[in-house]
Amino acid sequence: FHNKEHNVFLCKLMDMSASPNAVAAAAAAANGAGGAESNNSSGNPPAAGDGAAAAANFTEVAGLSVFNGSAFVADRYNHRIRQVVVSTGESSTVAGGAAYGNVDGPTARLNQPMGVAADGSGTLFFVEFWNHNVRKLSLSSSVVTTLAGSGASGRQDATLGTDAMFNSPQRIAV
Repeated sequence: FHNKEHNVFLCKLMDMSASPNAVAAAAAAANGAGGAESNNSSGNPPAAGDGAAAAANFTEVAGLSVFNGSAFVADRYNHRIRQVVVSTGESSTVAGGAAYGNVDGPTARLNQPMGVAADGSGTLFFVEFWNHNVRKLSLSSSVVTTLAGSGASGRQDATLGTDAMFNSPQRIAV
């Protein structure tokens, strides 16, 4: 889903259970409601801010997965994967940062993460629109690893995952 009223969505989310159906209902209810705009007056996305739901800035929530009492959000134009604790609404960055890029490790750089899916054992999988790849994030170590995709746009199968090519993937499921 795409939701331009991210702060309203997160405020509603913190009042709900962590079930995927409840999260989807919160997203649907927030879509089209009043709230924070995704861009500031200059047309540029606002800086990402972690913290309380009402103070956090998200620019295009492009994917979401629920695991262990938290919603993990692909914050597309802030180039981050963010964790929102459902019971409190508190948000924090778990991967990525202000600068975009295609770097693995504990200080990974992302480029427009889109879909995100949790496997139920502490690993998140996500795809990136402009890096054209599939990556995983270990929540216990905060390490990001590229699983598939060369970083170049295309359509190519390969024996080695990082030799494969994708064209701007947007969704993932586990």
